[in-house]
Amino acid sequence: EEYRTFFLFIFHCHVLLYLVPLLVRFAEFPLALTAMFLFLCSLFKPYVTLGDTHLMLSFFAIFIHITHHTKSIYIMVSCVMTVGLIGQSYFGSWVYTGTGNANFFYFVLIAYTVFLCT
Repeated sequence: EEYRTFFLFIFHCHVLLYLVPLLVRFAEFPLALTAMFLFLCSLFKPYVTLGDTHLMLSFFAIFIHITHHTKSIYIMVSCVMTVGLIGQSYFGSWVYTGTGNANFFYFVLIAYTVFLCT
């Protein structure tokens, strides 16, 4: 109980530790810095949401010249779509039929975060 505030601070604010190296490396590219920091924020949140990820993915329209060099775009899109479909089926089995549990959603969050890292 005495370390509760410390762990809560580290759990929610550790993303700010990545800001200093990004500022040093990408100081002359503020738009790229914003995009990378939004990606890190959406990736390391305790509970990843689709809204955060879509905000980060909206920057792909700005950096379209970089996406031409991506070799595994098909794998990335298919993995995110697969996790989205699995999440919908787990939601249906948990809420409507009552056969699932919260560990299903925890698996979907972990898989979604891993696929975002690819």
